[in-house]
Amino acid sequence: QAVGGTGGSGPTIGAAGGSADGGAITSVSGTVTLVNDTLTGDGARGGLGGEGTGNGPGKTGGAAGGAVEFSEGAAGGAIGSTTVSGNSAGSQSSSRAGNLDLSAGETRIADTIIASGSALEQGSNNCLLTPSALVDGGHNLEDDTQSQCGFSAGAHDVTAPALVEALASNGGPVRTIGLLPGSPALGSGGQCTDPSQGGANLTQDARELPRPAGGCDIGAFQAQPVTPSAPPVVAGNPDVGQTLTCGTGTWGGDGPLSYSYEWLRNGVVIAGQNSATYLLAAADAYQQVACRVTARGPRGQATQTGFAVLIAPLPGPPAPWPEPVISHLTQSAGTWVRGNGLAH
Repeated sequence: QAVGGTGGSGPTIGAAGGSADGGAITSVSGTVTLVNDTLTGDGARGGLGGEGTGNGPGKTGGAAGGAVEFSEGAAGGAIGSTTVSGNSAGSQSSSRAGNLDLSAGETRIADTIIASGSALEQGSNNCLLTPSALVDGGHNLEDDTQSQCGFSAGAHDVTAPALVEALASNGGPVRTIGLLPGSPALGSGGQCTDPSQGGANLTQDARELPRPAGGCDIGAFQAQPVTPSAPPVVAGNPDVGQTLTCGTGTWGGDGPLSYSYEWLRNGVVIAGQNSATYLLAAADAYQQVACRVTARGPRGQATQTGFAVLIAPLPGPPAPWPEPVISHLTQSAGTWVRGNGLAH
């Protein structure tokens, strides 16, 4: 935060408050290079006017460049793959350039988000430029249709709501501003080069996670695609009539992730079975059953299939008792006489 000092008191009206320039960075000489940086919540605040004994307090001091201000004597610089969002210049009298005040030198800007700035002076919430102050390196995003920052469609710049998240710990050594699903910054960058290294390819984002060689994301945050890590596991008793449950598996990439499910019998999708649970049917007996999970995130989707399990049938009814059989029947009489009344 840059805050101007309070003006001195006077016999009639107090002295004006001090001005404030560049809440995060003020340059008065030389050049400034920003790469993979996030500037947010910075502010320049004009100082209060001094007390006057007769006609009241003096005027509030001016404010310029909520995040960055290049004042007279500065030689500009370069801004690459940086997110400048939610900075402000505040003053009751005069405030301009809520995000960037590039009033001196020549600054090349590429693959950068400039959004949600706030300033009293109309038309300068995001940027204030002097003629020839900007070299448009292309693939930038500004959320104001007035194109305050001087970007153009011819340089593959984008003018649209940025759809960014709040500053948060998204992994890596610094906090970053993530990209919401559907953000126009996703995949809209160019080559993403590093101006501090002579324009070499920028291979990592602010979190030290990989950037692609082309079609990177605009800003300091490179959304990571969904990647499979460990397949889903089927839980439950693998018998006909029992219910199996499919886990989500393990995935890499940025969230939030959503999941959808399919069940397979011998590698063939079972129609209509799209929940995380499956009631085993008679047709599954002696068959291999597995589940397939698709994970979806801000940067696409991926699918992986778990290991199949062999399904046992329902136990059959018990076998009936056998009919009784007489065996080993003998008789001891050796001589038989035909006659009446003899026992048989």
